[in-house]
Amino acid sequence: MPHDPAMTPERWQKLTELLNDCLELPLSEQQPFLETQCAGDTPLLVEARKLLSNATGATEFLESAVDTSIPGNSLVGKRFGAYRVTGVIAQGGMGAVLKAIRDDDAYKKDVAIKVIRSDVGSGNVVARFKAERQILATLDHPHIARLIDGGTTDDGRPYFVMDYVDGEPIDVYCQTQQLTIPQRLALFRTVCETVHFAHQRLVVHRDLKPSNIFVDRSGNVKLLDFGIAKIVKPEHLQNEFELTLAQAMTPAYASPEQIKGETITTASDIYALGVILYRLLAGRSPYNTEPTKPLDLAREIVETDPQRPSTVVFSAGASTSLSIEPARLKRTLQGDLDNIVMMALRKEPSRRYLSAEQLGEDVRRSLHHEAVLAHEDTLVYRARKFVQRNTWGTALAGLGVVALSGLTAVALWQAQKATTEKNRAEAHFASVRKLANASIFEIPNAIKNLPGSAKVQQKLIENAVAYLDGLAAEKNKDIGILTELGAGYVSLSQIEGSAITSSNLGNAKSGRISLETGVAYLRSAYAQRPNDPNVSYELALALRKQAQFEWYQQHYV
Repeated sequence: MPHDPAMTPERWQKLTELLNDCLELPLSEQQPFLETQCAGDTPLLVEARKLLSNATGATEFLESAVDTSIPGNSLVGKRFGAYRVTGVIAQGGMGAVLKAIRDDDAYKKDVAIKVIRSDVGSGNVVARFKAERQILATLDHPHIARLIDGGTTDDGRPYFVMDYVDGEPIDVYCQTQQLTIPQRLALFRTVCETVHFAHQRLVVHRDLKPSNIFVDRSGNVKLLDFGIAKIVKPEHLQNEFELTLAQAMTPAYASPEQIKGETITTASDIYALGVILYRLLAGRSPYNTEPTKPLDLAREIVETDPQRPSTVVFSAGASTSLSIEPARLKRTLQGDLDNIVMMALRKEPSRRYLSAEQLGEDVRRSLHHEAVLAHEDTLVYRARKFVQRNTWGTALAGLGVVALSGLTAVALWQAQKATTEKNRAEAHFASVRKLANASIFEIPNAIKNLPGSAKVQQKLIENAVAYLDGLAAEKNKDIGILTELGAGYVSLSQIEGSAITSSNLGNAKSGRISLETGVAYLRSAYAQRPNDPNVSYELALALRKQAQFEWYQQHYV
């Protein structure tokens, strides 16, 4: 069916008034009434028909849930295969849940048996029942009531046998056991993990509520009643069956998209989990409308954002099951827990938690004072969470800061003094380096043409190279120093006797040693910085001079 994209508050008001008038009419007059009132407004007629169908289905579902006319007691003592009925657990318009015991030669065990009423002949009901049985067969999980057996009665009614859970609904259990907020959150996390397990197997429960989540005497959670669960993309189900299921729900825990008859996804279960968490924390429903007024409740679910749990702890109807004063409870719920609940209850499915696992993880993080997804991620927020997680450590750190403040002042003074000394040493280093470079490159070039200056040049270069050798050791092989050293030894070799000209001291042996030393320094610099153009140039120049020297010394190999 098409969906009306312009569903404004005014249009919704018109729609609900139209439905209220329609529901007061006999069933045979309802559709003609809608067609007359919505003449010329097809989208409004489509929405009205959809909500009328949902409202009728929801009303029938609620009425059947409290129907006590089923002769469940007449089944006591009867046998379903190897099981003998011992009592009635619950009964509704479509069938009954019976308590039974395995009573044969194999073993004895308390179980629960779900069976359809004998006078229910609808193929849709039978299909729904069989679908529930098949879904339970695929969900083998310690916190889901396990399917044990199944079969058909003598008169053709399908039934299935499952674990008997001796416990209470989760909200009742929390109240009778006077559980604290952390204990309630721990139980709720288990529920989230269980629902996520079902979602991973493509099963949407669609009717999550406290009465379908039991806690046994050992404190173990058990998820029950997959009677209106949906398998995502259920190829084996017919469209008519799907429409029937779409109408079945518990309005007080239904999502906005369920109320409006839109597509049901895992996000619908996330919403129901949000309603359950709201009730566990605040002790009341997030809605102000009573379930006995389904249309008003539907309007509130679709249109109105609930109040934050922390704001309703003083209101009428809030639970007194928590052994904590309201003011303290308000402080506990404010912040992360409020945000977690409100994120799960967002009207738009896409803005809720992506999975039940993600919701449960946020609950865990709130318990451990860690940052949660539901809160805006800011530096101040994360810092506050860190302090909450490390209260004692932060306090001790604060004392440490105070104790070290005096030492910090002394350290700063010493650091300033050290910086001054370092600057002085750097300046001295730069001066020595500058003088050494002048002794290697500038002064020898200036006097090289003077007669008898070769020995002076040699002495200048030897002294400069000695300085550079010492600097290289201090600077831990600085690239610049290595390059200057290499170039210095090459220059020294030209004075000693490696030059091809006659203006040298004629000591070819010393010249070769200096030339090889210079090349070695330059190779080391090049290995550390191959992309430096200055290093590459000096190495190439040195290698050329080494080749020339060996050529004129007639060393060709």
